[in-house]
Amino acid sequence: MVLEETKSKIDLEKFKEAIKDLTLQDILPIVVATVNSFRELGEFVIATGHLQKKSQKAYEVIEQLGEEPQAFLAVLVDKIPEEKLKPLVELTLEMSMLQLKLKDFAKSTAEEKIAMGEQLKELSLKINKLLEEMKK
Repeated sequence: MVLEETKSKIDLEKFKEAIKDLTLQDILPIVVATVNSFRELGEFVIATGHLQKKSQKAYEVIEQLGEEPQAFLAVLVDKIPEEKLKPLVELTLEMSMLQLKLKDFAKSTAEEKIAMGEQLKELSLKINKLLEEMKK
């Protein structure tokens, strides 16, 4: 098998120049976050495969919902315990508002990016806590 040679879209010399004043400690959090996102993507792909094995119809509905957490939540309302529903809806709405801000990520200032990141982490921790409570 012959691999096609691909040209990098990144100018490595320009990249090296851009990061010359950064330390490994400056860059490592981005690398760790990227690796963690691969792990989470793997969990998503595995869960999707299990769901598809159990119910092709459910898989097709979830596939259509795409990146719309509100629509996904609306489908699950009947399955969520009543006492968890309100806090989960509130957190989902907060997450939706934050997603709107993320659309302009590239235009955001460094401070805005840091604030958005902190909000995302906080919201995801709260949602995960609620989800873990529902497993019990």
